[in-house]
Amino acid sequence: MGLRLFVLIVGFAATVMAGPCFADERMVTMQVGGQARTYLLELPRASEPRPTMIFLHGSGADALKTARTSGLDRLGPSMGFVTVFPNAIDQVWNLFPNGEAESSVADRRGGEEALGDDFAFIKAIVADLVRRGVSDPRRIFLGGISYGGLMTLRMACTAPEMFVAIGIIYSSMPDAASATCHPSKPLPFMVINGTADPVLPYAGGATVAGFTVWATDRTVAFFRNLNGCNDTGQRSKLPHRAGPYGTSVVMQRWSPCSGGPVTLYQIVGGGHGVFGSLKGDIDAYGTLATFFRDQNALVQ
Repeated sequence: MGLRLFVLIVGFAATVMAGPCFADERMVTMQVGGQARTYLLELPRASEPRPTMIFLHGSGADALKTARTSGLDRLGPSMGFVTVFPNAIDQVWNLFPNGEAESSVADRRGGEEALGDDFAFIKAIVADLVRRGVSDPRRIFLGGISYGGLMTLRMACTAPEMFVAIGIIYSSMPDAASATCHPSKPLPFMVINGTADPVLPYAGGATVAGFTVWATDRTVAFFRNLNGCNDTGQRSKLPHRAGPYGTSVVMQRWSPCSGGPVTLYQIVGGGHGVFGSLKGDIDAYGTLATFFRDQNALVQ
């Protein structure tokens, strides 16, 4: 779409782990659609183009907070991934195509014209990192939590060719994106959702923001069909660890599939928020990173 792109690297080398140093940390600013956009970049110690994990924060969060609280700023580079944390405008992603944002979302952001083009922003990040020899274009992975997961699914619908695999935490397919969601290729897919989520309900329907989402089972079925998975799959309950929250985790995995595996981690009794419903049972971010690492190993 003819983006006018100017990239200014305002970076500093930083040690992000005690002991061995895995990454350089840089804040990057770029102009996209006439708006200044930023993302946090964590680089592993490697000179050649590397696999790249882009992770989208939830509503009300930002790149730096998400990088630190998730631990992906350390874990990604330690696995050999360039790890990218983009910032949404006013901390909310514009996942609605063609001016279809509900009024509650548009009003929060100052009207439709202030929403920004996050689809173009994510594409611009990938294009710039590939151009500069930082990222391997064949090994781009996308994940997100909550509202960031909604945006991840929007990207999977509109530009699946950019990604090797996607993963979401506390999220599901937004109805606004689903109407035109016809991916041109399969995508290995992982989702971690709580059955008692009051924000983005597991059973689907209206969210606290006013728009609607698919049920988690419907989202999983969509990717099972897209990836050519069989109807059975494997189901197992993860070992319970000592913890105060009283949740349990059931994993369902469909594999082999012609287009890559589909995996669901169902947090029985889990709400919305990693620290509120997963602590003690599963490391959501580590599970996502491991899923991407496993898919990366299969890239030829």
